[in-house]
Parts: sequence; structure tokens; C-alpha cells
Amino acid sequence: MRLLPIPISEHREAILIVESSAALLEILTKTPAGIDYFYMPPAPQWVPDVALKKAYQNNELFLSIVGLNNVSSKVLQSLRIKLPFKPIYEPSFDIHGTVESINATYDADKSEIAIQQLDPGEKIYVAIFLSGREAEHFTEPKVIVSDRLLSRSMRAIGFMRRRPREFLLMAAALLALVAAVFFALFLAYNNSQLNPKVRAVDQAMQGYVGCVPTAYSQSKVNDALLAQSMFGEKFLLSINHVKTREQLFKKKYVVICKAH
Repeated sequence: MRLLPIPISEHREAILIVESSAALLEILTKTPAGIDYFYMPPAPQWVPDVALKKAYQNNELFLSIVGLNNVSSKVLQSLRIKLPFKPIYEPSFDIHGTVESINATYDADKSEIAIQQLDPGEKIYVAIFLSGREAEHFTEPKVIVSDRLLSRSMRAIGFMRRRPREFLLMAAALLALVAAVFFALFLAYNNSQLNPKVRAVDQAMQGYVGCVPTAYSQSKVNDALLAQSMFGEKFLLSINHVKTREQLFKKKYVVICKAH
């Protein structure tokens, strides 16, 4: 059996397909996992006066919450929530998942919450209690996932997977806004001097100040209407690309240049 040689063009196409598939696979493997992230800034809490006195607090108590929900299909390892400073009270955890797998601890010396791992579908909320003075200086904690700061792409993927309908509405609104902007720019370009057609018309109409060209259908064209044309009959025949008045009446549309 004799083997036929493979054409060079087909060989190159096969190489391109393999390279494209490898590049796509690399992009998919490097895509960050999705995290549904929640943060509530410090807000005053309704606490009975008796409880405040027992806690040696004369002022109101503030609460800030940080939530992490693993909406990806990957197990997230070594998560850390770094607080801006050590609060007067230790944070408390609200765990939705297996307590043994999440294993959240608070290191007061580092002002840091460490989470060993977060399985797919598991989530944890951290309640941070603050005094009034602490709430004034409290800033949003930093979240680190596997030695990587929680990025906007991870938040966006988490928001998309957690709330697909809202994401589609936002994407549709953004596309509509972009389309409206491009359409407005397109209209502005068509009527500006940047358009070569507009420049050509303006150059052709130089010297005919006050002339407004208007197209009229054949049924409306008569001698009285033609008499309203500026710059004489020769100019009228020229802009309509005819040589005689009889040919002008046979046109489907007649352009007449009238004064403002």
C-alpha cells in the first residue's frame, strides 16, 4: 500500500488547530476559582444597655461582616482574612458546611483569620465586633486565597455563578450602552467634516449660501415649485443631472435648492 503525502497547507492547518487547542486549555486551567464575596462595613447594632454595661461599653456596639462562599468546583486551600488592626473582641464564625473541613481559627497577634480549606458549596461568615472608636478607623479586610490576593476576576466569576440573571441583565445593559455610544458617534461622524462625503458636499456648495436642498416626488413638482429654486434654471438642471426641463419632470425625485 502506498501512502500519499499530506499537503503542506493541511499540515500547517493541523498544527494551528493543535496550538490553538493547547492555548485554550492553558487559559481554562489558569482561570481563577469563583468566590461569592460579601462585605458589610461597620454598622451600629441594637444591644440592650444591660449587655453594654456588662461588656464595659458605654457606647454603642458596631458589627462588620465578611462572607466567603466557594461557588467553584475546586477546593480552595489556605484562605486568610487580614484585619486592619486587632479589635477589642475576637471575631466569631458562622460556618455553612463541614466544621472539620473548614477549620477556621483567629490569630490575635496577627489580627488574621485563617481558614484551612473551603470545599465547593461551603461558605463562612466572619462577624467582627467593634467599638465606636474602632469603627471609625476600620477598613475593608484583605482576603488572601492560596497566597493570592482576592482579585476582581475571582469576585466577578463568583458573582456570575451565584447570580446569573443579574449578571446577564448587567451585561445586556452594558452592551446596550456601548451600542448607543457607538451609534451616537456614528451619527456624529456622518454629519461632521471628518466624513469625506460631507466635505465633498460642502465644497460643492461653496458660494451658495442659504441654499437648502430638498427632494420632492414627481407628483409634487410643477412650475410654481421650480420657480422657488435658487441660482437659476441652469443650476437646477445641473444638481438634478439632466439637460432639459422636460427631463426634469420625468425624474422620480427632483432636488430643489430653496432659501432658508
